[in-house]
Amino acid sequence: MATCTVMSGNTYQKLKHYCKYMNMGYVTSSAFYQLQGLYILPAIEEEFDMMRQELLDQYKDVPLVLCGKHVLVVIATEYKINFKVFSL
Repeated sequence: MATCTVMSGNTYQKLKHYCKYMNMGYVTSSAFYQLQGLYILPAIEEEFDMMRQELLDQYKDVPLVLCGKHVLVVIATEYKINFKVFSL
């Protein structure tokens, strides 16, 4: 339940309130936040880092051009990301 709460964007208070009306027990706030800090957030962060690295590897040394008021050219190398901005 703690993972579902975090992933759905809800809070401990909302879920506790919901469980109260369903006549269900729920963990204490300290247990909830301990679970969140020890297991849930590190797992999310690890997955995000893997996805980020896959994207960096996929577009390594390929210019990415974003247009708007200015043109932004982004080149990601293995160790850093370079930005160049040009005005239109």
